[in-house]
Amino acid sequence: MAAPARRAWSAGVRLEPVLHRLRSSASVVPFTPPPPTRLLVAHVLLVATAYAGAAWAGFRLLSVPGSSAIIWPGAGLLVGALLLLPRRAWAPTLAASWAATASLQVWLGVSPAVATPLAAIGVAETVVTASLLWRWRPSITQFSTMGDMFALASIGAVVTAVAGALGALLVWTTGVSTETAQHMWTVWASGHAVGIILFAPLCLTWNRQRVPQFTPVRATRITEGVLAFGLLLAVTSLVFFNGVGDVAAPLLLSLPYEVLPFAILIAVRFGVRGAVFGMVLMALVAVAGTAAGGGAFRLTHPALGDRVIVTQWFTATLTLVSVLLALAMEQARWQEFQTRLLNEALAEANGVLVHEIGERERAALSLRMLLDATPEGIVVVDHEGMVVEVNSALEWMFGYTRGQLLGQPSDMLVAEPDRDMVQAYRVRYVATPEEMLTRGPGPDLQALRSDGKTFPAQVGLSPYRLGDELRIIATVRDVTEQRAAERRMETSLREKEVLLREVHHRVKNNMAVMSSLFYLQQRYARDPDTIRVFRESESRVRSMAMVHEVLYRSSDLSAVDFSRYLESLVEHLANVYRGTLPGLRLELDLEPIRLSIEQAVPCGLLLNEVLTNAFKHAFVDGAPPVLHVLARARNGEVRIEVIDNGVGIPDDHAPDRTQTLGLRLMQALTEQLDGTILTARQARGTRTTLTFPLIVGTSVGTPMPDVATAS
Repeated sequence: MAAPARRAWSAGVRLEPVLHRLRSSASVVPFTPPPPTRLLVAHVLLVATAYAGAAWAGFRLLSVPGSSAIIWPGAGLLVGALLLLPRRAWAPTLAASWAATASLQVWLGVSPAVATPLAAIGVAETVVTASLLWRWRPSITQFSTMGDMFALASIGAVVTAVAGALGALLVWTTGVSTETAQHMWTVWASGHAVGIILFAPLCLTWNRQRVPQFTPVRATRITEGVLAFGLLLAVTSLVFFNGVGDVAAPLLLSLPYEVLPFAILIAVRFGVRGAVFGMVLMALVAVAGTAAGGGAFRLTHPALGDRVIVTQWFTATLTLVSVLLALAMEQARWQEFQTRLLNEALAEANGVLVHEIGERERAALSLRMLLDATPEGIVVVDHEGMVVEVNSALEWMFGYTRGQLLGQPSDMLVAEPDRDMVQAYRVRYVATPEEMLTRGPGPDLQALRSDGKTFPAQVGLSPYRLGDELRIIATVRDVTEQRAAERRMETSLREKEVLLREVHHRVKNNMAVMSSLFYLQQRYARDPDTIRVFRESESRVRSMAMVHEVLYRSSDLSAVDFSRYLESLVEHLANVYRGTLPGLRLELDLEPIRLSIEQAVPCGLLLNEVLTNAFKHAFVDGAPPVLHVLARARNGEVRIEVIDNGVGIPDDHAPDRTQTLGLRLMQALTEQLDGTILTARQARGTRTTLTFPLIVGTSVGTPMPDVATAS
């Protein structure tokens, strides 16, 4: 992987989680696997014990003997525990909590008939609150937004008001006065609501995710925490225990609002956990001082019952303000952290993009320099034929500037007669670019310069894709000089061909004259041997003349159509000897073979000797003469067979001991061809086989047939 690609990938990896967290809601409850049964039992026992302890503490803080508690921590603890525990742990937790509360009330002197339903109402109150929060606010377990606090306070207040009414109605049925029952509802509803607002967040904050901090926790923060929480407890004690025993607060600390700055300080500096923990400590001290007859609100509410109600709602209000402020600050820090992380990732991605842009610009500059360095004209067009790029060579070739060509149709570079062909070619090219790819020299067109002059140009085409768009690269070559040179070469070749044909014609004529002289000379000879010598010489000269005649009449002067030559040679010799061989039948099986003149002349002379011997010596027994001639070219080798059905060669025939001119000539010609010649006697007749390597022509890879005998 290239370095820029690695940097881009790294930036994308860092950026993706940030974007995912920004897109996702912070209130999504993460999946947690269910705890094992042993741990679940421990949780149930722990919650029941904590609930019983909180209930005992609540019962100890009574506003009026026999009434409900001023603050009920058990309600908040049980709601928080239910929200954190799995559903299968609810039933044993609720049962244990109900049993503990009912037993505690009976132990404190409440009749079992009243304690049992009161405990059930208190437990039902918590389960209804937890269920509603689970249904409408599943993110409450993370306790990370102000909406979580508002939901907890509002649902808790409504449910505790209903539960308080049921509890007051139950007590009223036991014979207490309506005023007492009404006071019990007020204290129940407010005390349980304050308990939920205070102690449910105390449970939930220990399950929430830690908010990232930019500065590490230092030892000074520990000192700061001790001072902040210590001052909060000190001020709260002076305010709410003023007038209890020997406690006498200064005049400035006679009202409870002096605790507000410390609560705000704790919320700002120590977050949600610090705010909840501080408010719990403050509430416990405030309720304890009020229950003991402390002086907070004593000037405005002399009656203890009224003072209890005001203390409850002061505590609840201060808790809401502190926790909401802490949540707001925490969300601000979280947004700041996300923004900073996003900015860092964006900065790194921006650096990668700047680097990539620089690399692309350098690549584009290099490509431009490469195009301009190319001697051939290059034009790039889109699928509609519009010019999108040219190089300097094409500008010089056509006389246009780059600005005049970009965005213009490429047809302006082609002469009018060729434009329809170019358009049709482009349509086919867009449809099937791979099939239209120019591998070799492209088509010739008449190119049109800016001054209206035309010149022959050779065009090569190559496709490539830029995204989803097709581009066609056309290379243009001015072939004016090349075409002129080709015309000169063609003219020269035609002149040389005419001259060569004339040479072959003259050679053939000269050999024909020689052959005629031999023929005329033999007419004046009387000696049979002399006549034979003249006839054989005439035949040999004619066989050479026929080679030049075939070349003269051929369209290709570089090689001889030897099959045609062999057919003419056999027909000529047969006509010479047909008068002495009545009924002669020729069977020719000749495949097309092309030989150079260096092979055709000696091969023709050699076959002339073989055929002449066959016509002269084979058919002497009066049987119907048949001559079979076969010619094949296979695997770079030529094989020619001459087979007759004559008397055959004598059994004592030894070619190496025979010194006739014909045999010596055949041996010399065979060596000249670098071949072999074999003569074999058959059951009827003789087979002569000539083989030599093929120099000119094309051979195939199939084996040669074996002709056993002539028919």
